[in-house]
Amino acid sequence: MSIEVVSKAFAFVLENGEFTESILFATEEIPELKPEEREAIELITPHIRDSYVDLLLACRQAFLSAAGDAKNRATLEKNKSRRDTIWERTYTDVPLLIRNAWEAWITFALWKTSENGNPIKLFANIRTQRRHFPLLSALAQERNLDLRNAECSCRLGRILPKEGDSFAKLASQLAAESWPIASELYDRIMAAPPK
Repeated sequence: MSIEVVSKAFAFVLENGEFTESILFATEEIPELKPEEREAIELITPHIRDSYVDLLLACRQAFLSAAGDAKNRATLEKNKSRRDTIWERTYTDVPLLIRNAWEAWITFALWKTSENGNPIKLFANIRTQRRHFPLLSALAQERNLDLRNAECSCRLGRILPKEGDSFAKLASQLAAESWPIASELYDRIMAAPPK
């Protein structure tokens, strides 16, 4: 059964990324934790995992819906990650253009920010191979978007899901913001002379 709404527990985890990283997602045993705290973490982890995965899958589906019958529809539908893979990475990728290798793609992710308390926010990150980055860079500058030179990417979103928010609504919001950029990038790459 999939989760469709941000629960109180999931909202808390996202709002308190610093706590989440050091307690819930700790990679080493934390000796200070009491047995009942360990038990609580074990009980809540499956719900948090399913919430992460279902929200990111909702983003993928909303993006595909926004794409409609796009020219690159067959490519967009490739690379449907397994639930365990999405959970381990906290992101899922949708390819925009694949030739000999992935040349452009979009990542939907739940990543910790550097804001106070390090909340975990929902992002879309459009990336290219370095040779196509000037096209993405020009597009990002035209639209005043957050360009990330080191990653050859453009970051969209920054949504902090709140308790009661519908996954479908959050995903649709992110798809409405990201599809036009992804579609325009695809068109620009396809129109550019081969390198």
